Amino acid sequence: MNHPKISIKSNHTVVRFRLWLYHAHLMLDQPPMSLSANGLTISVLVSQYHAEITSRLVDGAKQAFLAAGGSDELLKIIPVAGAWELPVVAASLTKQDDLDAIVTLGCIITGETTHDRVIADAIAQGLMQIATKWVKPISIGILTCQTIEQANARSGGTRGNKGVEAMNAAISNTISMPKSRIIRQQALQLLCQFDAGNSEVASITEVGFDEETSETTEPLQKASVLAKNVWESRELADETISEFTPDWPLHRQALVDRNILRLAYYEIASTPTPPVVAIDEAIDLAKEFCAKESPAFINAVLEKIMNQCKATDKDSESTTS
Repeated sequence: MNHPKISIKSNHTVVRFRLWLYHAHLMLDQPPMSLSANGLTISVLVSQYHAEITSRLVDGAKQAFLAAGGSDELLKIIPVAGAWELPVVAASLTKQDDLDAIVTLGCIITGETTHDRVIADAIAQGLMQIATKWVKPISIGILTCQTIEQANARSGGTRGNKGVEAMNAAISNTISMPKSRIIRQQALQLLCQFDAGNSEVASITEVGFDEETSETTEPLQKASVLAKNVWESRELADETISEFTPDWPLHRQALVDRNILRLAYYEIASTPTPPVVAIDEAIDLAKEFCAKESPAFINAVLEKIMNQCKATDKDSESTTS
């Protein structure tokens, strides 16, 4: 797979939205020293398709959980028929009050058609919707490889074990997220739903959520307003983004990638949020919800947008002075 290179002129960009991946510092065979699973209850959903691969992902996830101080009896391993069923089973588990996080494991091998991309996109969107409503981590350790050999390398072979990475991400993200992060996550969910044609502009701020506690009401309301503002100003955002991605137009970008860019552009151009903060938050969203190439792609585009905004501000100041 080619890694994305961003250039104002001609470098080719390849970004494919496959699944959620998490922070680079979590992609380790051993958990960071500060990572603790003590007292955590975590369920691991594992696809039985390509069981010879996914069984090793489970072994890695269990190893990471125990290495971080987790208790064997608090780790629940749940077999699932295939990766397609992961969102449905995950949704049913969110009703358990004592559950702290969910890890989803699977393996999708690229075929001669785009079937693998359709499956991966649907799984990612489904799990995103569940996680943002549940407001607890749902970590993904789904391999999307071109060959069995590549999957073997990433399930305990020369390229590490995706089960370990996914478990470390789940443990790390059990730490309470600030409200601003929750707002951005849920705004991104709304933008993706809208971009996919699932709602109307006029009613986007009236999207029904299943709020069970008053603590979640304020972030959800703010998220819907933020999403509406971003969506209504997307034409200018798209024009600016397209200027810096001539070889990878918006319609070819992954749905989540382009909406992260729109969200960050709005924050940079239209809110008091410091541009560096907006970019950092966008990168974190990309690490959490996009393919592994996406954070670098999004970072490069947004840095160029930030520099353009700074140059425009300087020109305005010199003109008025």
